[in-house]
Amino acid sequence: MGQRGGGDTQVQDSTGNNKRLWATQSFYNVTSFVDHNYQLMTCAQLIAVTQHSTVHKSYSKVFGRFVAIKIIDKKSIPSFLVEKFLPRELEITKRVNHPHIVHCLHIAQPQPTKVVIIYEFCDGGTLLKYVLDYNGLEEKEAARLFRQLIDAVYHLHFELSVAHRDIKLENILLDSNKVLKLADFGFARKTYKAEKSTSYCGTRPYSAPQLVDHIPYEAFAADWFACGIALYTMISGFWPHEPWEKISYPVKFTERISPSAKNLIERLIEKDENKRADFKECINSEWLRKHTADGSWIVPQSTSTVYPNWKAY
Repeated sequence: MGQRGGGDTQVQDSTGNNKRLWATQSFYNVTSFVDHNYQLMTCAQLIAVTQHSTVHKSYSKVFGRFVAIKIIDKKSIPSFLVEKFLPRELEITKRVNHPHIVHCLHIAQPQPTKVVIIYEFCDGGTLLKYVLDYNGLEEKEAARLFRQLIDAVYHLHFELSVAHRDIKLENILLDSNKVLKLADFGFARKTYKAEKSTSYCGTRPYSAPQLVDHIPYEAFAADWFACGIALYTMISGFWPHEPWEKISYPVKFTERISPSAKNLIERLIEKDENKRADFKECINSEWLRKHTADGSWIVPQSTSTVYPNWKAY
């Protein structure tokens, strides 16, 4: 996990319309936690707040590095959500093991109403902050990060049969080497390609039309739609539509987005989920092949973080 970034930054697209990217978090509840098995510093820095949890940065002597401590307050979550979503989040968090997914180090329940997850700390902040800092990324850099993102999604979909269901720039972190790490499995679930989901969860600007209209949807296809919105925002610096509105077709593109990038994004945000692009189409797209043929997206093994085996107490 890493530090929440960004703020409220306004940009203007080629049509003269002002659109903004921002992180939407509001609940504030600071709780400190010290786990002696990991010899954490007692003074933990609050780095993120969500509706039902807080995230703190602390130094661990065991790992010899900073870690992120996510503290989930079960009292702030409706009971049916605690019963349905929290067990899924914990189980999936334990199962994932991928260089482009935030690594879980420890899960504990020190109190009946508190669940604590300790993650690797990603000191590069969120992808949202990175995009806002540069008012959009150059396509070469966007392609490098997007290739890492879809590699993580491939691992979830095809190796674990898991849909993330909340892919967005705030849930994508960067380490000190600008290596991408997908995070937050609060809405994730095990599913299959032909199976329809009826939990309309996620974040509105990244939600496929089926979710907005409360139509049973294919969760993997919804993840690819969110990837398309993420790619659009990575390059342009703003959403393709007002965040409180349903996406309208045809989608308007800024001149900053090249024709080949536009083609891929259009395929990812295809209205018909049965025709929407997936991993195979992404890696074979003209745009991604052009910008990643040199292998620049691949993380050298020497820069990979090595941790002891996952533990739960």
